[in-house]
Amino acid sequence: MEASWSIRLREWFSVSVSETDAVPDQHLALAALLVEMMRADYRDQGSERDTVIGMLAKCCGLGNGEAEALLARGEQASNQSVSLFEHTRTLDVTLSEREKFAVIEALWEVAYADNVLDGKEDYLAHRLADLLHVRHSDLMRIKNQVLERKQDG
Repeated sequence: MEASWSIRLREWFSVSVSETDAVPDQHLALAALLVEMMRADYRDQGSERDTVIGMLAKCCGLGNGEAEALLARGEQASNQSVSLFEHTRTLDVTLSEREKFAVIEALWEVAYADNVLDGKEDYLAHRLADLLHVRHSDLMRIKNQVLERKQDG
């Protein structure tokens, strides 16, 4: 039983979700957190929305249509949640350290999608990393990697 649990944890990013399947809790939690980051600066940026869709597709192994549907579910979950803890808890207890790093990377990608890091986005990234038990040094390393890619691309 323990081996299958380990395998499931490592493979959750590559699980495909069809319209008839239930959305895995991790996918919905990730979508809700990305929505929170998208909304953090109170500006409606198409680039941030497109980045969320792209990150959901990449992290969850979805097509664009499925990622858009997951984004809509994530928006609903974000609207109905009373705290970040309910979403971070799901990810914190089910993900490996490497998978948590991928979540942090996705958050930074959304934060920098409009090429401006708002103070609220920076605060949110730090808060979410804390709730996911990601060390500050790893948070900053991932942030710098995202920034380098943005500058090179």
